[in-house]
Amino acid sequence: MNMYIFTFGINRKHCDNFQPIIANSMEEAEKLMFEHHGQDWAFGYTEKSFNKSRQQGLFTNLTPLSIIQKEAV
Repeated sequence: MNMYIFTFGINRKHCDNFQPIIANSMEEAEKLMFEHHGQDWAFGYTEKSFNKSRQQGLFTNLTPLSIIQKEAV
């Protein structure tokens, strides 16, 4: 499983947050994001690329929401 991070964009309900999701793939993470937030989000990132962007000064003002993880069947 991998960690994926989603941002919400300006003027969205959770614009000051980011959504971490644990999933097998970006496609699975996007599906979970749609299930939880509908279309009210902006972009998805791998954990590595999100952290790299934070080290460069982006997203530093965002706080994480509770992790979403696909339920085991």
